[in-house]
Amino acid sequence: IWTEQQNVPIHDDQGRLVAIEGIARDITSRMQRERELGGVVRVAAALRHAPTLEAMKPVIVGQVAGLLGAEGAALAMVDRTTGEVIVELAQGKWGGAAGLRLSPGTGLVGRVISTGHAYVSEDVAGDPFVARPDLIGITPAAALVPLVVQEQVIGALGVWRTLPFTQEDIRLLTAIADMAGNALHPAGGMETLEHRVAERRRELEEGNARIKQRDRLKRE
Repeated sequence: IWTEQQNVPIHDDQGRLVAIEGIARDITSRMQRERELGGVVRVAAALRHAPTLEAMKPVIVGQVAGLLGAEGAALAMVDRTTGEVIVELAQGKWGGAAGLRLSPGTGLVGRVISTGHAYVSEDVAGDPFVARPDLIGITPAAALVPLVVQEQVIGALGVWRTLPFTQEDIRLLTAIADMAGNALHPAGGMETLEHRVAERRRELEEGNARIKQRDRLKRE
């Protein structure tokens, strides 16, 4: 929870300080949007320096792990020929999963891709959807979101760490996945990426403006 506090000193007739009057406001929503916007801008800036689609993949995985304080991350894509899910890249404890091919709907990434919805697990070791428990080690929490382009799921992006994931974390992960999907899609590229970054920035800034306006109205 983030709060903002404003204090006003109260003086008596002799100018002596006799009290401090203050008001505190919950600015968590505003800070969350600013964090999300900062993450989107940071990832977009890193992707601009990647010369090819293949070079973008480690950038995406590394950036999302750093922004979410994760101990590892993975990127999986759908093989458009076979429909299988391929773990293209994995870091950290799940590094051994890199190159793994899964049948459609299999494993955590397969579930996310088949449903098109985010999936959060607070006990990965005991999660019934894990396809290869021998590859994950001791991983308390994981969060995965789909990569969606033009209403089509083309892959999934996942992170894992010791601490549980918050809704704020999932929003940030989803925002990054939105950019990653557009950057990695054959019909996308940097032009589409720049468009999505500008669009996302506008959405977040408009949301922040509404929150600030609401705060001003509360003060009046």
